[in-house]
Amino acid sequence: MKLKKIFGLLFFVATCSVNAQVVYDIIGQETCDCLKAKNIDFSKPENADSIELNVGLCMLTSYNKHKDEFPASERFEMSDKESMKRLGEKVALGMVSHCPDFLMALGKNYVDDEEMVETTQAQFLEGKVTAIETKEFVTIKIKDKNNRVHSFLLLEYFETASLFTDNQIKNGTNLKIGYYEVELYDTLSKDFKYFKVISSLEKI
Repeated sequence: MKLKKIFGLLFFVATCSVNAQVVYDIIGQETCDCLKAKNIDFSKPENADSIELNVGLCMLTSYNKHKDEFPASERFEMSDKESMKRLGEKVALGMVSHCPDFLMALGKNYVDDEEMVETTQAQFLEGKVTAIETKEFVTIKIKDKNNRVHSFLLLEYFETASLFTDNQIKNGTNLKIGYYEVELYDTLSKDFKYFKVISSLEKI
């Protein structure tokens, strides 16, 4: 989360309800605690992609726990890119008082959006949906032409995410999935492993 966005949001704090401010602070603290528990070396630029994704995962995990504490008009939708951006910016304000060192170090690994170079290479796979698991995060399982089953995580907004949110993807749907791989901590194996994260969806 860029520091300039964090400080820019200070102008909007006065418009938030007292209850919402308290919840944002709680989510900020829980996000900080979650990130600290992962023991990621956020001072290394090569970890930037993993850090950004883990920030989002920690934030959404906490937000889902406290979603019902927000007025209906102040809730956020995962399928709405601008909505999730606003959530991230407001939670970042809550993080400032709980892990400022983390935010300062993280900020050093980023430059302005206009100067950033996309380093993650998109990959693609075609196949048939065999299962859709909706637990804390959505997992879509695809069987390819060689009958191998692959698992893909739906973790962030992208342009064609509406295919899923509009219930157009079901078991048996033929899909072309764009994805990238990221190294995340797996709580079951208690080790870091690579996961496939969806970046695009196309029905075929």
